[in-house]
Order: sequence, then structure tokens, then C-alpha cells
Amino acid sequence: MSKAFRFLLLPTAALVISGCESRLDVDAPAPAMLADVDTLPSLPTSTLDIPLTYDLSPVVREVEKAVPKKFGNIADRKQLSNKRMHVAFEATRGPFSVSLNGQTAHIAAVVTYKGRGWYDPPLAPE
Repeated sequence: MSKAFRFLLLPTAALVISGCESRLDVDAPAPAMLADVDTLPSLPTSTLDIPLTYDLSPVVREVEKAVPKKFGNIADRKQLSNKRMHVAFEATRGPFSVSLNGQTAHIAAVVTYKGRGWYDPPLAPE
């Protein structure tokens, strides 16, 4: 290194080092204070159109088990509040059938019934 270069290097290094401070001072502006948003904007209602398939045969089997096929007995007379009157009935249900109409499921059964009534008049035989 030449003498002239060393002579210029020393003052330049001293000048650079003196320009650096040990303390970093950043003068940034304070953040703007805004109130928090308490409500979100309303969104349009979402609609999902999802095709579903459901096997109703287990439900129909359980309904078939739970609902009796026959109730009442035409030979069993029931006395009403009027002691001179008696009635008997019998109902029989057929198998359930399931049908779909749009989004509605229908379950139906045909019920056949019989009814009988007796009246004991005060002066005549029954």
C-alpha cells in the first residue's frame, strides 16, 4: 500500500466511524387509532342443493312391527255409559306403502273395519 493511500484511508475511516451512532433513533409516526368494527356486513343466504338418497325399508319394517295388524274383536261386546247399549268393533290393517312426492315422504295403509251395536229396549227382547 502506498503512503498516499494510507494517508487518505485513515481520515476516511475516521469520518465513516464518527458518522455512525451507537444509538438507533427512529422517529415513526404513531399508528392511527380506529374503533373496532362491532358488526360484520350481512351476507346473502346460502342455499345448498344436495341430492340425498335414503333407504326407507328399515323404517317401514319397524312401523310394520310396531303397529298391530288387527285390533278389536267383533265378538267382544263393550258396554257404553247407557247400560242398555253395547258395541263391538274390529279393524284390520293392510301392509304399509311408502311413496315420495317431491321432498315429502308418505306412508299409507288400508284399514278395513266392522262394527256392531246392540240395544236392549226396556219392554222388548234384545
